[in-house]
Amino acid sequence: MLIRVDEFPRCDPQGRRFFDPWAVLDGFMGILRAPFCLAVVVGDGCDEWATMNDIERLRGLAGLTLAAHGMGHRPFPNHDQAAIAALARLFPSRIAIPPFNRLNQPTVGKLIAAGFRHICTGPETRRDCPAIRFDGATEVPSAYYGYLCDSPALLDAAHPVPFGMLDCVTLHTCWESWATPRNEYLRRFADIYRGEIVSWDVLLKGTA
Repeated sequence: MLIRVDEFPRCDPQGRRFFDPWAVLDGFMGILRAPFCLAVVVGDGCDEWATMNDIERLRGLAGLTLAAHGMGHRPFPNHDQAAIAALARLFPSRIAIPPFNRLNQPTVGKLIAAGFRHICTGPETRRDCPAIRFDGATEVPSAYYGYLCDSPALLDAAHPVPFGMLDCVTLHTCWESWATPRNEYLRRFADIYRGEIVSWDVLLKGTA
């Protein structure tokens, strides 16, 4: 399976006020001990989000694939072409993860025109735009999206969910930190599924 982790560096409702986002990320990496794709929100004047120094620091961490998660966590339809192009230059993985999973057809066209080749989606995507198409890019839908604490069936070690190799499980550092500061549900998830997690390089090389 592929693991997608959204909203870095947010890790609590007030941004960085209560938790150190780097400590939360380090905890995630230490528990999963497997590669994942980190959705990075680029700052747009608010220090809640990632700076260029943050992005450079992330690039030095082994096991992470970095993806564009918008400027200031604003939905992609609220980004102009220049902003989308700037994000594409920052994230050579060519993975776009729309904030709130919100997209429309013109925005998909803007993302592809800017060079994005992998566009992640979630439950809101087709609810809002049922006929959306991804011609010229690979859609990466979320096979799972939610709080692990609300998903007992997912954490049943006796009956694990049979995810496929490219099925994407979407988690949030902030959601898991709010729900369980000790990450007990993430630990259970990792114990069950760690051997099934693959690097996003499998996807990127297959659709280059």
